[in-house]
Amino acid sequence: MQIISAISAIANGGTLYRPRVMREIQGGDSDPSQAAGRADPEQATDANTAAQVREMMEAVVLEGTGKPAQLDGYTAAGKSGTAQMIDTNTGRYSATRYNASFVGFAPVNDPAISILVVLDSPVGAHHGGQVGGPVFKRVAEQVLAYLDVPHDVTSPSDVSTAKIRRLRRARVLPFCRSRTQNRDSRLPWPKASRGLGPTVAFGDAGAIAVPNLAGQTVRGVIEACSRVGLAPSLIGNGVAIQQFPEAGAQVERAAQ
Repeated sequence: MQIISAISAIANGGTLYRPRVMREIQGGDSDPSQAAGRADPEQATDANTAAQVREMMEAVVLEGTGKPAQLDGYTAAGKSGTAQMIDTNTGRYSATRYNASFVGFAPVNDPAISILVVLDSPVGAHHGGQVGGPVFKRVAEQVLAYLDVPHDVTSPSDVSTAKIRRLRRARVLPFCRSRTQNRDSRLPWPKASRGLGPTVAFGDAGAIAVPNLAGQTVRGVIEACSRVGLAPSLIGNGVAIQQFPEAGAQVERAAQ
């Protein structure tokens, strides 16, 4: 329940709803959401962060360990899990027993369902994506069809090539504060911001210009920032597709 609640909050744009366990629904026209009742939702994280995590989870299904969970006719996002179990006889991790799992939701841009698959001590293949992904696929396709959720893709090729190329580009949070500032003084994030951004504080004394990082590799960004005394905040790999602050912006040198 905790895992499903957490993954659903990411799917819902950061909004967390209290989970409910239902015994039955009486009446053919009953609405499950009304039958279960709804507590006031909470904001578990901001929408920008939730969107970035959804893209990461979609990349898992498109080109990562969750490939077996790719759906026919729908986009999907998920995360595999593989954990060694404790051998009660030795008190150590078992070399043969695993807890394999896969959790995800679909469709990506307008989620209708979240599903968690957990397999206790699978025989043979034991990685979460290998054994949990296909189960997620079978259940999700049947449930989405039963709920009359419209298809958002016609075939896997609709999302594979272009989407994977985009997801392989660098993903970096525009984090703008010095290492000595507290969290309350952090500057707000700009809308739709992705790219490579130095971690610095804005100011006048000793200000320096932010270099142009567009198109540079991660190593190139680090070297360019180091030369002028900036500490970049990096996530992902590939090349820089956007930066914040923009090239030429006057900022303070990062604290040492």
